[in-house]
Amino acid sequence: MSYRSANPFSAAKLLCWLAPIAEKFPRAYLLGLSALASISFVFLLSIPLLMVISLFSLINQITAISTEASIQNIFFMAVSGLVCLYTGILSWTLLRMRLPLPQGLLVKPDSFPGLQALLQKLHEHFQVKPVARITITERYELCVSDTPRFGLPFWSTPTLCIGMPVLQCLSTKHFSCLLAGQIGQHASPYSRWVHQLKKSQQAFKQYRQYFDKERSLMSLPLRLFFRLYQPVYTSISVFATQWDELEADRYSLEIYSGAELLETMLTSTACKQFLKKRYWPDVVKRLQKEPPQKSLPHTRMSSVMRRALAGNKTNALLHEVFKADYDGITQSLPLKKRMENIGYDDLQTPIVLIKNASHELLGNGEKKMIDFMDKLWVSRNLADWKKVQQKRSQKQAVLSKLDKQSINRLLTADELWKQARLTEKLHNETAAIPLYKALLQKDSQHSKGLFAYGRILLRRGDSNGIKLLEQAMSLESTLTPQACTLLFKFLSKHDEKQRAMLYRNRGLSFRQQHAA
Repeated sequence: MSYRSANPFSAAKLLCWLAPIAEKFPRAYLLGLSALASISFVFLLSIPLLMVISLFSLINQITAISTEASIQNIFFMAVSGLVCLYTGILSWTLLRMRLPLPQGLLVKPDSFPGLQALLQKLHEHFQVKPVARITITERYELCVSDTPRFGLPFWSTPTLCIGMPVLQCLSTKHFSCLLAGQIGQHASPYSRWVHQLKKSQQAFKQYRQYFDKERSLMSLPLRLFFRLYQPVYTSISVFATQWDELEADRYSLEIYSGAELLETMLTSTACKQFLKKRYWPDVVKRLQKEPPQKSLPHTRMSSVMRRALAGNKTNALLHEVFKADYDGITQSLPLKKRMENIGYDDLQTPIVLIKNASHELLGNGEKKMIDFMDKLWVSRNLADWKKVQQKRSQKQAVLSKLDKQSINRLLTADELWKQARLTEKLHNETAAIPLYKALLQKDSQHSKGLFAYGRILLRRGDSNGIKLLEQAMSLESTLTPQACTLLFKFLSKHDEKQRAMLYRNRGLSFRQQHAA
């Protein structure tokens, strides 16, 4: 696995150095990571311990003063008292702190017989106590999340987070295969050491999020410690996280075949990428034109995904993930590595969804669950939609005024620029092209007009946009980073990689010069 970074102090560069050690000496890596994790536990435990020590010291100093009231004894008594008071406040903070549990719709398994039967089967297979807390969320996720019960991370509350999109986009077999890996990971009969280090990573992240919100001066040491410590531990523990992910695949293989696990990997990855890059952006676009009550993304999700899988619309996204180089930052293991781990090298077309898991496992509760998720989504987006519509109506009024003025007189260059930009935003780029052309005929040195028209041409596969972006950069240097990014993507897509890298380096050089 390759790790690339030009910055010698970045997380990716650190992993360049650490990767061969973790690969050749995994036990040494785990011992080092365990030592790093213990720093946090020692730090947290030292607070109440220091309180007890300073309390006994204070009692001894009071006893000493009763016999001999020297300045030295009074000074040490005052120091012991202050240390005892401060560590006592910190200890109380740790004792009373309650980290937020994963949010979602709390459900009881016995309300859904299909889901209950599946969970019971997996709990019995892995010989683990049932996860008492189960939530249905609106995100594409399926995991068991452990939340520390208070400031000392020795006891935690496990929560099984089931994303409604996972139930809607996967078949029952694929969902069950994923769930088997997560329940096995939670039980961790073969890899408890690795899993505990992964759990520590989650706990430290939760601590940092909690103390970042705490603005009191009393908790400042805790806030500073986790702000510095958590990113370091997260970066170094990336290999333990990935090994834990491989163990989850191993647990799935105890129940399902390699071919079934491969199907699950590919279908789940395809669905996740389609939702992230196609479905939700399309929902956001529709939100610009119609109220959220008409979008209802969870109601439409299953049918849209079924059509996408049947029409092979996810294949390009899957190939993109498969060919992507590892950046050394992402915690998840690359798809190619996971496939190689179970003995597969080549991609396959994801299986077409016939009947989803939500229909079979939730039964009559499926519609209620989908309606609840849609209502939750509408409530979160309605206020923002009203603001967007208000701004949109204001822009539409300005555009209408400019359109009327253009009938009676010739617009200035600035007015043409505003008219073209608003037309593209409120309507589409096709309607804006004649306006951009008119702007450049009036003012051929209009840098923003050159940039906008060049951007549209590149998006349409027209290489004439390269010349326009070059002109725009020469006229206004601040457009260089954006223009170089567009040119890099366009030329890379058209197999002109050497030329593309020149623009990439030009953009990076510009950013570094102006950051200095």
